[in-house]
Amino acid sequence: MDLGHFRNSECESLESGGPPPHPLGFTLIELVAVIAVIAILVAMLLPTIGKVRNYTRKVGARAEAKNIETALKQYYTEYQRWPSDFAEGRIYGITNNLALILQGANPSNYPHNPKKMQFMQFSRLNSLGEPINPWKAKAKHPYYYAQFDCNLDKEIQVDPSVETNTIVRAPVIVWTINPDADPDDSDYIIGTW
Repeated sequence: MDLGHFRNSECESLESGGPPPHPLGFTLIELVAVIAVIAILVAMLLPTIGKVRNYTRKVGARAEAKNIETALKQYYTEYQRWPSDFAEGRIYGITNNLALILQGANPSNYPHNPKKMQFMQFSRLNSLGEPINPWKAKAKHPYYYAQFDCNLDKEIQVDPSVETNTIVRAPVIVWTINPDADPDDSDYIIGTW
């Protein structure tokens, strides 16, 4: 292509009264319109992002509760007892000592994993070594809890503060609290039953 010819034809069109060449770049009005469209799209996406984040936390909490339950069952299978002197009907927090035992340690003040078998690895621990749920900063009680079938009747009476008159047929149940849900909502307790 002959650039000289292009420049000459551009000059000729200007001299002959043709339209001036289009300026490069955005005008102020076009820029404001683009920013407004982007702002509207972001405003439409924000609620969806929040719902997806909440759903992801629920799935993560449910998976970790299931992993803790499985690890406790494996512990029972290996040693034919629970990791401590648990009592029927009591709620136990998954504390740092229990977390250490399930991760393969044998704390001197809590010697209940003599083979030092690793039953699980927790995804999140606080500074004390206690497993915490995905809502760590938001949750009033960010920990995992468990109840055990200590009398081996294959029934656990779920604590009335968790769910009224529920009997679960399992050797152990594990749960955590969802701070994004109302206490009356079905998603408030994220458990393994």
